[in-house]
Parts: sequence; structure tokens; C-alpha cells
Amino acid sequence: MLNVPVTVRLSTIAPAHSIHVASAAISGTTYEAHHKTKSPIPMLARKLADAGLETSTLMQVYRGSTPVLRQPLALSYWIGIDVIDDDRRPAHVAKFKPFDANAFKAA
Repeated sequence: MLNVPVTVRLSTIAPAHSIHVASAAISGTTYEAHHKTKSPIPMLARKLADAGLETSTLMQVYRGSTPVLRQPLALSYWIGIDVIDDDRRPAHVAKFKPFDANAFKAA
């Protein structure tokens, strides 16, 4: 486990399209996740776990130099959720549901 929380930076690319990007650099390797209607933080957390980071590792999220949350949260928290934001209702937290390719059968 890392002694210091992993620093995650949030930014927006293509502001007209509201594409949000989360990135973290660990041991010289940069990991990124981006999405238009979901928060990229849980996606980045899953990438970091797949890369071998322990799920007990803390993540501190920043937008610019401002912390987004009061305290760091464990990677395991972010892995289990999705934060969905669409044009029909405000952003909300939902349980992560992995894509099931078997649910879609070829016609």
C-alpha cells in the first residue's frame, strides 16, 4: 500500500462536449480515463486496480489545485460505483454494473 494517497487530477477537454478526464501518474506511468456522461474517477480506479494497485490505496481527487472531496477515499470505494450525469436529471451515484457481452446475442 502506498503511504501517500494517489493524486487524481480532473479536467475537461472539449468544453462544448463536456468530456471529463481523470488522470493519475504512478511510478512514471500516467493512467487516464474519460467519459461524457459518467464520472471518469471510478473508471480510473478500475484501471489502477487492473494495473496492480492495492484496493486499500487512497485516492485524493483535485480539480486544479482544489480538493474535490474533504478526505481521500479508498480505491475499493470508487471501483464499486458509477457517478452518472445526464441531461434528464442531476448527477447520481449508482452501483457499478460490468458490461455483459453475453446479454447481447447476435441476431
